[in-house]
Amino acid sequence: MGPGWLGSLAKRGSLTRRLTVMNAGIIVLLTMAVVAIHLSVYQQMALQRSEQRALHLAGTVADFASSYLLDLRVNELNLVLHNLRSTGEVQKAFVVDSEGTVIADSSGDSTNILSTATDEAVIRVLQTGEPVSIVGTGSLEIGFPVRLSSSETGIVRLTVGTNEALNEVSEARGSTILIAGLILLLSLPLSLMLVRRMTGPLSTLTDHTKAVAQGDLQTKVAVDGEGELAELATSFNIMLDALHEKTERIRSMAYTDSLTGLANRARLNDMLAECMMAANDDRPVSVMLLDLDRFKQVNDTLGHEAGDRLLKHVARRLENALETACRHGPAGPEAVSHLIARLGGDEFVCLIDGERSQEV
Repeated sequence: MGPGWLGSLAKRGSLTRRLTVMNAGIIVLLTMAVVAIHLSVYQQMALQRSEQRALHLAGTVADFASSYLLDLRVNELNLVLHNLRSTGEVQKAFVVDSEGTVIADSSGDSTNILSTATDEAVIRVLQTGEPVSIVGTGSLEIGFPVRLSSSETGIVRLTVGTNEALNEVSEARGSTILIAGLILLLSLPLSLMLVRRMTGPLSTLTDHTKAVAQGDLQTKVAVDGEGELAELATSFNIMLDALHEKTERIRSMAYTDSLTGLANRARLNDMLAECMMAANDDRPVSVMLLDLDRFKQVNDTLGHEAGDRLLKHVARRLENALETACRHGPAGPEAVSHLIARLGGDEFVCLIDGERSQEV
């Protein structure tokens, strides 16, 4: 799995899913980084404690080694070093003089006596005269200066295991990973809740946008709180109102006669189509055609403005008459669907759809 798998996954799916994956990835990476840093620091501290204990032990060995050597009790010193090694913490212990020659050893092997030990710890103590601690693989190499005589200084060399420190780190690693796992179990659901809370208004806005795309201009987005999302929802609602108003205006222009305000030929055709479908269900439909006699003479003698006023007056009279007939006439209140349209010129059509429409 390549390093870009998280980003590739985040690019797929919804915004909520992408943000959830990104947040989860960030939380996991941060948790792993914190765990790694914590364990690294803990390991350093454990090694430092082991180093301090080892230096203290070397100082103690140097104190009694000095007294043994000043009294020339080398064999007793070898036995003490051997017993020290048998404790298990010290892997190797020996004492060298200022030339690096071994004068006491914990191994009990006499061939090691008078051999030369010139490792890094010995060389550094000989150069500086100060205690030295070198971290090795699974051990600490300790060099500690010791007074061999009134004029000569030697070195106590100890190899101390770091198993105790490593065991502490191993125990800490287990508990740290357990705690990190619990943190992840708590933080990931909380992160998902936070993402859903953040993207919920956007999802709602997306649903309303889809509804608008399908022609529903009556939908409204609830505006909760303040901030960018609330401003976006408010702007969306304002846009919908403007779009609805323009749509209604265009619809009115497309289906309304500009002079009389009645339905035009296009609206009449749509209504006729609806009535024809209703007629298939044995529902009666009535159509009445009207025109004005000698209307041309009105235009010719009084002018077109007078003719327009006449057409408007006729339109109002037709509307009132048909409304009254549908509401109070013999057909009763069931004959309520009606339409008055101007075909053009002085021609009008009355369309009545409903039970007993012929009586109207």
